[in-house]
Amino acid sequence: MIEALGRGVRRYVVLGAGLDTFAYRAITRFPDVTVYEVDHPATQAWKRQQVNDARLPAAPNLVYVPVDFEREALTDRLADVGFSFAQPAVFAWLGVVPYLTMPAIEAALSLIAAMPSGTEVIFDYAEPAKDGADSALAARVAEIGEPLHSFFTPQVLAQKLKDMGISHIEDWDAAALNARYFEGCKDGLQLSGRAHVMRARIQG
Repeated sequence: MIEALGRGVRRYVVLGAGLDTFAYRAITRFPDVTVYEVDHPATQAWKRQQVNDARLPAAPNLVYVPVDFEREALTDRLADVGFSFAQPAVFAWLGVVPYLTMPAIEAALSLIAAMPSGTEVIFDYAEPAKDGADSALAARVAEIGEPLHSFFTPQVLAQKLKDMGISHIEDWDAAALNARYFEGCKDGLQLSGRAHVMRARIQG
């Protein structure tokens, strides 16, 4: 977000916001940034109740956008709250993509790809399991009503984004993320598995 601010971007869209608190932390540090929290109506109602119960001060820079990614058009719901598609924005989409179906993912990426130069998206994804790996995890999340739906290979995903017109792509696997964020950690914390974090930006 800091880099985006340097390019003049003043809108931050959190897709699948959950209990994200960036809007409250940004009130003093980034007072001119508008934060759009996008999430399922039921989840958003629960989050808003938690905010109310915690007696957090109102965040004047926060706009709630209720949407069911699988059944509603994200474009329509953003338009409902006056979101301008003519200005760049940063889209944060973490902990969500594996749980969505491919049509829902492609619809969101298509919306982002149609945004102006300077727009970017940061999201995580997982590669397909090999030899039945992670079956226990898949079964566990399915039991609580959040089954895993979508996986990508890095090459196929990068090509999909390029075909949409998103040309500036950075992809970090677990090893790259460990080198970037956890090298030298005294507690030995390390990432493992097939998860990736991708950052993609539209360049004019």
